[in-house]
Amino acid sequence: MLLVRLDFLQGEVQKRADVQNETQLIPLADITEYINRAIARVHGLLAKSGEPYYRTVFQWTTTSGQQTYYTTAATGVPAGTAVLPTDMFLIIGLDAQIQNAFWANCDRMNFEQRNDLQQSNAFTPIRTVLYDYNGSGPNAAIYLQPPPNGVMPLRVWYFPVAPQLAAPSDTWDSANRWDSYVIAFAARYCAEKDENYELCARLDKEVAEMEATIKAEGESRISGAAPKIRRRRYRKGGWPWGIPGGIP
Repeated sequence: MLLVRLDFLQGEVQKRADVQNETQLIPLADITEYINRAIARVHGLLAKSGEPYYRTVFQWTTTSGQQTYYTTAATGVPAGTAVLPTDMFLIIGLDAQIQNAFWANCDRMNFEQRNDLQQSNAFTPIRTVLYDYNGSGPNAAIYLQPPPNGVMPLRVWYFPVAPQLAAPSDTWDSANRWDSYVIAFAARYCAEKDENYELCARLDKEVAEMEATIKAEGESRISGAAPKIRRRRYRKGGWPWGIPGGIP
């Protein structure tokens, strides 16, 4: 972990873009915005890497008959449904706790499945919950099919939205000096505003090369083990489907 402060990043961006004395043309507020955009870009690359950077989990319980669950920022929604965290960016998966406290994977709903599993019974056990995900951050929502017929624990695994640096002392974990990418990315915006197009071209190339490096490094977090190939179909044994010890 290598934490870098916002004021450090701001100074490095100014030097990289050669705009230390142009605070009226490019104020610190603009540089901060460019830095936050660059950090969000890094978080996006890492979220898609398949490795658990920043991954987190949140658990809640359903309300009988309620299919859609919103973040705590939502207003005017049914009671018991504004329960989700406000920082969800990319959902990895949803789990349901079923018989004997077993956790089982829920399946992502395709539009063609919208009328499947309209009720949960012995032939369509609760393990086969379908879910959809809409929005992100404070506007996120998770939709369940079929409607839960009671209280059921659920947990969602997700990548949070990137942090937003604001105060000079705010920090960001730059890992393997990925702040170099953030500085070059933000400096490129400054150079464009300063009409320094020669520097823009150099920084474009530098940013592209660094982006490829971050992607490669991010996908190899555990160097002693090869990345796992994700199977298109995921089969489990068990009765009902998903409980160990039964029919596959």
